[in-house]
Amino acid sequence: MESMPHHREGIQNELNKAYDEGHEMNEAIDVAEVTKEERGHIDDKEMRGELSLQETVALLKDKGYLDASFEGKEVHELAMRALSKEDALAEYKKSGDKAGAWDEFENMPYTIPKAENLDVMIMKFNKDVYGDDALAVMGALGVRPLTSEELIQYSIANPSHQEKKALVARVSNPSLDGNPKALYLSAVLDGRSQRTKPWGGVWVEWTRFPVVRK
Repeated sequence: MESMPHHREGIQNELNKAYDEGHEMNEAIDVAEVTKEERGHIDDKEMRGELSLQETVALLKDKGYLDASFEGKEVHELAMRALSKEDALAEYKKSGDKAGAWDEFENMPYTIPKAENLDVMIMKFNKDVYGDDALAVMGALGVRPLTSEELIQYSIANPSHQEKKALVARVSNPSLDGNPKALYLSAVLDGRSQRTKPWGGVWVEWTRFPVVRK
């Protein structure tokens, strides 16, 4: 009879351990996970083409991914133009503070974009995130990252934004080695910097991802 309290204490310890392990597992769930209920709702809306800009903004805000600190705006309107690479780079270098372009970008694939109006939202992840995980979250929420061509024109129109946070876009065309690349715009001591980096690497917490609805 005297051993019963110890036995109960052992069982309770095992239960506590199981609870802690389960809690830790939940905390470790990948950032790309969205609840089945939310995912089903989004899928249903997307299938009918009814996911509005307002709904997308509300969803990003509710999940904590929307960064509205850029001029206090939730959405940034961007009028895309059919600029050649040469014209886009020339305008980029002349916009805002001094901006340079790396040879790597000047030599990378470029597709002349079509003229259209885009509603750009800025996503944040509040922690370091792998590029593919970020892309999975975007897809689950019904958005996509800007292409490199779109980000260049976004920075032409909003040169101060890359001075506030580093901005990342996905290069549409594959690189020579077949690995997805990213265009990375940031601020440096003598102006604004433009370079390419592997998309699939780790992006630190202060990186921002301009996105549009898919």
